[in-house]
Amino acid sequence: MTGAEGVEAANSREPLREIDGASLLAGLRSSLAWLQANQEQVNELNVFPVPDGDTGSNMYLTMRSAVEDARLPRCSPPPPP
Repeated sequence: MTGAEGVEAANSREPLREIDGASLLAGLRSSLAWLQANQEQVNELNVFPVPDGDTGSNMYLTMRSAVEDARLPRCSPPPPP
């Protein structure tokens, strides 16, 4: 399958209407892996407001923290009032 065929196949699917916690976490982990692999490229893209060269690193660290937090067990939410 070529890249164009892959995009066409992805665009022909029904839109996602809801997502469960496990699927959301899987998506976050996938995003984190992409950021880790492309951190330096994102650092090089940064030019606003100043080219400080750490945007990719900051994005990765923020996403990593969010994924780590999402893995923590949660208590049941409080009952509605």
